[in-house]
Amino acid sequence: MILQDIEAWMESSGEHGVVLFTMGFIFNPNVVPTQFVNTFMEAFGRLPQKVLVKFNGPIDYVPPNVKVLDWIPQQDVLGKSQLSLTVLIFHRNLIKSLN
Repeated sequence: MILQDIEAWMESSGEHGVVLFTMGFIFNPNVVPTQFVNTFMEAFGRLPQKVLVKFNGPIDYVPPNVKVLDWIPQQDVLGKSQLSLTVLIFHRNLIKSLN
């Protein structure tokens, strides 16, 4: 069952909906440079959608349209009608892009 606060936040997204961004469950946030995370947050802040981000590392700035959680009930979120886009980046691909 989806957590009530996540559900309420998603329902408040209006016509633009929600983007789900996750880097997978084995992702280690300690290997990602802070600037890389900041760049994602800056980009998310420009979107008209709300962005639900699974991330359990340090973040310097979180835009008002972004909710960062260290755990997301992904199957429940994927079933919500407010979801406009899902971005899944798997650990192996992220490491390749950082090299």
